[in-house]
Formats: sequence, C-alpha cells, structure tokens
Amino acid sequence: MAEKDRTLVNKVLQGDADAYAELIDRYAGLVHGLVLERVRRPDEVEDIMQEVFAKAYTHLATLRQPNRFGPWVASIAANLATNWWRRNRLRLEVEAQGEDHFAPNRNRGPDEQLEEREAFGVVWEALDRLPPEYRRVVVLYHLEGCRQRDIARFMQISVHTVKWRLRRAQSRMQAELGDILGREMAYRSGRQRQLKEKLLAGLPLVPLFRFPQPKGFWDHWTRRGLALVGGAGTLALSGMLLVQEVQFRQEETRDQHGAGGLRVRYQPMDLPQASFSWGPRRPQAGEQVRLQWASATLPDEGPAYLHYTTDLRDPRDQVVEMRRDKGDWIATVEVPSEASNIFFYAAPEAQPQQFSGELEQQILRQQLRRYTGALAIHDDRGRPVRNAEYGLGTWASISLDRFGEESLRHYDRELARFPDHARANTSRWYILQETAADIDSAHAQVQAEKVALTTRFPDDAELAWTIIGASWEKEALRDFERRFPDHKNAPAAAYRATFELRHDHLAHIRALEQFLRTFSRSAYTDDVYRDLLYAHDRNDRVRGKALADSLISRITVPYFDLEVERTTTQWGWSSAYEGALPEARAYTLRFKWHMEEGDTTAALDLARRLVRSGLRDPIPYVLIGRQLAALDSTSDLGLEVLEAGLPWTDPDHMLTLPYFAPPEEDPMDRTKYYRRKMALEWRIPCLQELGRVYLEGGACARAAQQLGETTILLGQYKHNNYPFDDRAFLMLGQAHSCVGEWDQATDAYMALVRRYYNHPEAEAALEELHRQRYGDLSRWRVQRGSVWVPAPAFRAADAVGDSLNLSGQGGRPVLLFCDWRQSGPWQDQDLQQFAAWRQRYEEAGAKVIFATKKTTYWTADGVPYRHEDALADRMREGGHSFPVFFADEEAYKDYATTFGGLVVFLVDRAGRLRLRQDRNTETDRQAYNSILEAKLEELLGEGDPTEPVAHLRPDRVVQRSQ
Repeated sequence: MAEKDRTLVNKVLQGDADAYAELIDRYAGLVHGLVLERVRRPDEVEDIMQEVFAKAYTHLATLRQPNRFGPWVASIAANLATNWWRRNRLRLEVEAQGEDHFAPNRNRGPDEQLEEREAFGVVWEALDRLPPEYRRVVVLYHLEGCRQRDIARFMQISVHTVKWRLRRAQSRMQAELGDILGREMAYRSGRQRQLKEKLLAGLPLVPLFRFPQPKGFWDHWTRRGLALVGGAGTLALSGMLLVQEVQFRQEETRDQHGAGGLRVRYQPMDLPQASFSWGPRRPQAGEQVRLQWASATLPDEGPAYLHYTTDLRDPRDQVVEMRRDKGDWIATVEVPSEASNIFFYAAPEAQPQQFSGELEQQILRQQLRRYTGALAIHDDRGRPVRNAEYGLGTWASISLDRFGEESLRHYDRELARFPDHARANTSRWYILQETAADIDSAHAQVQAEKVALTTRFPDDAELAWTIIGASWEKEALRDFERRFPDHKNAPAAAYRATFELRHDHLAHIRALEQFLRTFSRSAYTDDVYRDLLYAHDRNDRVRGKALADSLISRITVPYFDLEVERTTTQWGWSSAYEGALPEARAYTLRFKWHMEEGDTTAALDLARRLVRSGLRDPIPYVLIGRQLAALDSTSDLGLEVLEAGLPWTDPDHMLTLPYFAPPEEDPMDRTKYYRRKMALEWRIPCLQELGRVYLEGGACARAAQQLGETTILLGQYKHNNYPFDDRAFLMLGQAHSCVGEWDQATDAYMALVRRYYNHPEAEAALEELHRQRYGDLSRWRVQRGSVWVPAPAFRAADAVGDSLNLSGQGGRPVLLFCDWRQSGPWQDQDLQQFAAWRQRYEEAGAKVIFATKKTTYWTADGVPYRHEDALADRMREGGHSFPVFFADEEAYKDYATTFGGLVVFLVDRAGRLRLRQDRNTETDRQAYNSILEAKLEELLGEGDPTEPVAHLRPDRVVQRSQ
C-alpha cells in the first residue's frame, strides 16, 4: 500500500488528476473518522474534510516521503479538527447548557425522530466513556470501514493491538447500547453518497478542476458491516445541526393567525457568534421569512423595527415594524426572488439608513456594521445559492472586522460550488497574499490557481478578464484580445497592452495606430489620440504638430459616444491631464510648443482661438488661462480665457466627457461620486485663479465670490489628489477684509488655524483683525486656544504589536511623522533622513515617532511584497533601529488628506495637537522646517521655565531627500 501511495503521489505531482481522486478514495474514511471523532457535527465535518484534502493537494510537493501519504493526511485532519474545536469551545459550552440542538430528519415522523434523538445521545455517551485510543479505533473500523491493517499503519500500532482494542471496546459498548446498534444502514449509505458528492465538488477550490467520480469508493467505505455502531454512524452524519459560525435549530412553526412560513429565531450572545434557529427549512428566495428577535437589546415596551438589506455593494435599507410575541420581537420579511443574502439588525428607530455615493468609505463601513445578523439564501436542495457565501464573506470583513480567516472561509465555500465566481476568486487571492506569513508562497499558489482556472474554463471571458486584472501582463492581454475579439473588454486589453511599449516610442506609436485601425469606435479612442500626441511630443514634434493642427481644425474628428463610454469599463489608465478630449490636449500641447519655441505671438493667437472655439472641455482653458494670467502683459487675455472655461468646469457637464463619464449601472453612484471629485480638481484651480486676478485688480466682492466657492470645495473634497491650497483661504480673508466683512474674514483665517492647529500667516492676519476691531488680543487668545484638541487615538502598531499612544510619552512633546507616499517602501535616503530627524529633535527634548501605511506593493512583474517586510530589511541593512508604526486603512484615510505626502503632527506636553503639516511638495520644505522648529521650541519652553531649552537652528535642519 505504501508503494501504491508513492506511485499515486508522483502521478499527481506530474499533473494526473485521477491519481489524486484515487488517493481520496483510499483515505476519505480515515479523514472523516478522525475529524468526526473530534468535531461531531456532520456539515462542519464535511467542510473540514474539504479543507484537509485541499490543503494536502496544495502542499503535496512538500511531502518528503510519498509512501507515507496516509499518516501525513491523517495528521492534517487531526490538526484541523483540533483547531476547530479550540476555536469553538466557548460556543459549544454555551450550547451544552442551553436547549437541545438535535436536527430532525424531515423525511421521518415524530416518533422516529425521537428515537434518533435518544439513540444519538446514548451512542456518543458510550463512545466518550471509552479511552481515546479505543474510541478512535472503533470510529475508524466500524463507522468509516477502514481495514484493520490500515488503522494499524495510521496509528503506528500492530494489527494484533487493533483487534484487541476492538474486542475490548465492543464488549463495553454492547452492554450499554443494546438494540440501538445496527439501525438504518440504508439511510447511512444514501447519506454517504451525498457526502461524497459534496467532498468532490469542494475539491476544485485548490486544484481548480473537478475530479471524475472514482469507482468503488463507497464499496470501500461500507465494506465493513455496521453491526456495532451502524445507527451511530447514521446519527453522526445526519443528526447534528449545521454550525457555520452560528448555531441553528430547525422547527415547524405557524404564526398566531395560522399562516405557514419560515421562522428564524435570532439571539445575540456574548460570543463572536450569534444564535439562530429556523424551520421548517433554510430560507429560500421568493418566500416570506419571519424573524424572531430574542435579545435584551430591544425595549420591553414601545416600538421596534427590523432593518434589512440584501446587497452590501448596493445597500438599500428596508424597514419593517416588529410585534411582540411571548417575550420576543417578530417581523415578517419577503425575500426578493433574486436575493442571495439578508443582512439585518433591530432598533427602536424607524428611520431607514441613507446610503449614497457621497459617503466616504469609512463612514459607509460604519453604517454597514449595524447589520449584525446575516442569513444565506438556499436553493430547494438546501445548498447556498450563488453569491450567498460570497456575500457572507463581504459581511464578515465589514461587520465583524474579520478581514482574513473569516472572509476567506466563506469565499472558499463559494468557490467550492462555483469555482468560476470571478469576484470571489479575486477577493480570495487578495486576502491570501495580504495575510500569508510567506508572501512568496502565497503568490506562487495564486499564480498556480490562475493557470488551473484558465485551463478549466478556457471559454469564460469574464473569468479570464478577472485573472488578467491582477497583473496586466502584456502577453496575457494580447492573448485575451486574440481569444475574445468581440468581447466588450477586447479594446481595453488591446489598449492596456500598449502601455508596456512606452519605453520604445516608435513601437508605442505603431501599437496606438494599429489600435485605431482595429477599434476605431471604442471608448478608448480618445485615450489613444491623447497618447499619440504625448508620444509625438517626446519623439516626433513634426508629426505631433500635424496631428494637433488636424484635431484643432476638426479635420480629424475622433469617435465619441457617451453611451459607449458609460457601458464600457474605464480603468483610468490614461489621465485627463492636458485635456479630456483629444482636441483639448491638442490645444494645450500646441500652446506649450509655441511658448517653448519663443513664438509668443502664435501662442496668444491660439489662446484667442480657444476662446472663440466653444470647446466644451475646460482643461485647456484652465491650463492656458492660468499661465497667461501669471504674465502681467497678457493678464486681460488670461482672465478672458479663464472666464470662457469656467462654465465648462461644472461637474455635471464634465461627467459627460471621456474619462469622467461614470458607468451607466453603478451601485450607490460611487464611481460617479469619485469622478465628480476628479472633475472638481479642474473647477477649483479655475475659481481660485479667477479670484486671485479679481483681488489683485481691486474687484474684492467678485474675488470673495469665486474664492468662497473654492474654499467650500476644498473643505468638502479633501481625500483626493488635489492639494489643500492655503492661499485660497488667505486670499478669501483678504477679500472679505477689503469690503469690511470682518466675521467672514475671521472664519476664512480660522479655517486654516483649525486645520493645522497653527498657521503663522493666518494667525498674524487674525491678530491684526482683532487689533483693528477690538483694540486688544484677549478674544483672539481664547479663540486660538479653542482649536487645540486632544491628540487622536491613532490606530497604528509597531512590529512587535505595541499600539501608538501620542499622549503617553512621559510628558514630553511628541513629533509624529506620517509618510503616506504611494510609490513604494522607504528608500535608504529616507531612513537616513528619519534617523537624522530623530536624533536632532530628541536631543532637544521631544519624542519622535514615525508611522506609515500598512500595505502591500507590487512589482512591475506583478509580484507582491509588503511595505513592512521591505522596510525591515532596509533598516537591518542600514543599521537603523528606531521603531516604526504601521497604520491601518481607516487611520490612513482619516489622517492623509492627499495621496503621497508627508503629514507631521506635533503634540504638546498636555497631549493636545498644536501643529499639523501636510508636506505635499518639496518646494516649501525650508518654510515647513522653520515653522516646525519654531513651534517645537515654543512647546519645549512651555514646560518648566527654569529648564534650559536646546535651541533649534533652522540652518541645521537636514533636508528631506527628493
């Protein structure tokens, strides 16, 4: 048998799927018995069996002794079963103290179910009184049908010892069980076939191909008679209730009016799980479900309402009034026919939650966390429908804050039945590579699964596109275009493939021109023309000028259809900088070329032509107008260009342009929301530049109007690529002061002080305002102190798991540097800079802390690597030992107002925020450092006036590396 195992293992490693099916045939009984002995819950046993054989397949190459496959897979089964028991021990103890959780077989009558209930308890009580080594032999031999010599080999004992233990166990159990033994062998056989089908259906999760049904499998399982514990086998496989992170109980019910229906009883517990019981079957789409809420969280009297939704990606909060019945609250919900899940919670409030695309991600997650209960919808065979387990995985990551193991378990179950589920595969791969201890092994596993998926589903275009989307490899993109030339994403694949040629300008241009010949009427036509202009700008300006003039003169008219834009997935590979329309980019490039060549007259003529053109793209107006407005001799023309472009910066209009047009079907309009924010990145500079020109020209009222809208937009849309511009608030304060609007001017300056907790220019302006208006600074001192808030509970931890505490640093001022740059892990020069900062400021008496985002980066070849791992290697190589804290995703979103910058926080001895700096550019770094050092010296002096303070000289500041 050992040599047979060696042969089968070698065949599997060579790609023979039938060989692994034969290994399953040999050892399914062993695995089932080992797991059942510990878990004793049939559906959980089946899930663990799937995990055992999947894990064995994944790690088969690590088995050094192929002839010992049996003991090896047995050890995997025993470990997984023990781990399950440890995770669920607390819940099992609670269940043992509560009601009976025996699940009746709906095909049997009440009397037969009662007999099963009694027999079930008696059999396992008898088994539990056996010593563990006896019980395992009994379960493997009588319940699973394993041969005595195989059991001896598994347990590493002699065959004689196996026989002796069986005889001793048999004599003990026969006296206790009597005529219960041996009952219902036919039912057991039928249940075993269902288990076999489920096991084989789940195995494709890792190998990603379905095994053929092996012959003789059940003959092997039922080879031994069930004379001793046949009834126990039936009860163990069918009598236990499914436990899938929650406990369930089935029961027939009717409401007080006598109407039939499905009843679900929900009881929150002081555990990671909740308690469910339902009957007469699991919920199905299109029927009514009566939710019975058994919880002290609702009031004994007064109204209560059930809130539920069926889709977390597009949540719509539905509200149903609940009624009181025998101490519980009852609500009836009609499950939509297409639903795969119900997510719900109960509350005394009837007002539904409002979801919209304008919610920031962390706010959306907080609202979704209210749904504390989740039910999966099942089909008529009692199996979760498509997307049911995927929905539970999404819910776990949002509501339960279990990003890794919990979500992964649900995605695994979804793929066990629906291996072609694109989103589940993508989510699973992401979690595997984010949470794996060995990221290289996880990446290799993901790549192997992608290859297997491609082999198994060669004609599934959607799945193929999902696989490509994780790496965007050039050959894979070209292969997709060849295999699916008529698919909606074929143009996207062809266009994305051109990106790999950007280092070769001539090849890049040829690829773009070939795209226009092949896909002349696609949503990427505008992108290709814009890229051609960019490529010619770098390689061949003669051809670039010819193409630009042709576009400006409308000789060349690129294809554009708004419906095509909205029904095609736009990935934003080409930004709209210099123009969303190709003719808009032609204007900006042509103007740039004129200015670089010193032909100012031609540049001004082009600007006037732009004003007369009626071009509906605002981007060239903004770029050219701002440049002209900066020149005194042409400021009037610059103002004219900006005013001509302002109407086209309206976000609703910009959403009709290429690149900005959102998809037609967009859950919660979230894509529309983010693309509206991108559109506002052009309205903001247009308004601000107009306000500046008006202010310098003495038109203060008009300046205040333009700058007022600018500051509103800057305040509302902080999480985008457009930097928070202090000048808009300072100019707005000047404009209001110019017309005597003192309160409005104060508000404008205070907005900067509140944002940064310290702003020298704004504070100086406020002091002057208070002197002019009140004659002293007493009011200003009170107002200034009101903005110093306690330091936030920054959610971050270092490499050893210690949490970041800004207020607990021994009464010292704290300087926190948060580097949110997205380009990759810190470089050696960054570490040298941080080390210099730490030494410099800690010598002065402050505590210096560094934080960054906990994230995973990807190489150009699609290989993942973690920021923290790469940073640890660089610090070790460079000899740096200072601690670094890693912030979670929500902390990053809370405190990073723009992408890619360095954010600095300064906390005083009392734990109050006294300074914040968003170092988004390197041009003002000297000014940044001067402000920082002045404020730090001030805080150090606030401690003990008699204590000497180390003087910080700005000229000694080490400049941050480029």
